[in-house]
Amino acid sequence: MTKTGGKQFGTTQKNGFTLVELLAVTALIALLSSVGIASYARTFHRWAVEQNARQLYMAAKSARLYAVEHQQNCTLTLDRENRQFFLTIENENQDTEEKGLALVSTPWSRKVQLQEHVSFEAAKIAGREEDTKGGIVFRPDGTGDNAAIQLGDGKVHYTIMISGGTGRARLLEGEAEQLQTDQIDLDLMGNI
Repeated sequence: MTKTGGKQFGTTQKNGFTLVELLAVTALIALLSSVGIASYARTFHRWAVEQNARQLYMAAKSARLYAVEHQQNCTLTLDRENRQFFLTIENENQDTEEKGLALVSTPWSRKVQLQEHVSFEAAKIAGREEDTKGGIVFRPDGTGDNAAIQLGDGKVHYTIMISGGTGRARLLEGEAEQLQTDQIDLDLMGNI
């Protein structure tokens, strides 16, 4: 008879991990985390630029609609210094007959502050290359100033093109290579 259940000699039982294994796993986790964080940051920056471009696009559409509905000029003002845009109209005080600007706030448009890393990269309004002081004017007949505004963060770019003949806006992804705002887009005129 032989006895079983005794200790075997020559083998050792390993409980736990070695320091090298722990360091390797920690390095792998750090590497994967850094790749994930960089990817998230790029995605967030792209999303932020797109969101601000869509807000500017909607503000242009709202300005045209407001001008037609209220039969008065509505201006899409670009405040490059403070990195914001908003709609304004001329407001006349009945008592003093003084004219001033009034901020327009609609459910589709309000004063918008650009995200921290987003800026107006280029703007050309009706031949006034970088002079955007007056903003883009939309008129009661549905027309507006020809304009091209590029928003971006240096890597991601969106361009809002406004056709003067129709006052319609288009949102394009990418840079505005040739900001030609003195031409009327005949393709858009057929969609009136």
